[in-house]
Amino acid sequence: MNKNSALAANVEKILVEKMGLQNADQKQRDAVIGELVEALLRRIFYETTAKLSTDDQKIFLEKVEDENVKEEDVNRFLTDAIPDYDQFVAKVVDGFFADFADFEKEMLSGNDNKK
Repeated sequence: MNKNSALAANVEKILVEKMGLQNADQKQRDAVIGELVEALLRRIFYETTAKLSTDDQKIFLEKVEDENVKEEDVNRFLTDAIPDYDQFVAKVVDGFFADFADFEKEMLSGNDNKK
C-alpha cells in the first residue's frame, strides 16, 4: 500500500466513524463519503478562487480547465499565489467540518430551537 492509499484509508476510517457509518454497507459508505468529498472539494475551490486576485483567478481557471496541465503545476501556482496555502486549505477543511458538526447538532436537536 503506498503512502496516498494509506492516507485515503485513514481518512475514510475517520469519516466512517464521524458519520456513524460503521454499520452501513460499503456501497452506502462510498456514496456518503463520495458526496462529502465532492462538497469539500467544491468549498476548497470556491474559497481558493475568492482568495486570489482577479488576474490570478483567470490564470487559475485557465490551468484548471487545461487538460494538459499537471496537478503539481496547479499546486505550485497556488502555493506561490497564496501565502501559506497549505494552512489556508487546512482552515477551509476545519471550517467545513465545523459547519458539518453544527448542522448535525441542529438536526439532532430537532425542533428544540423553534418557537
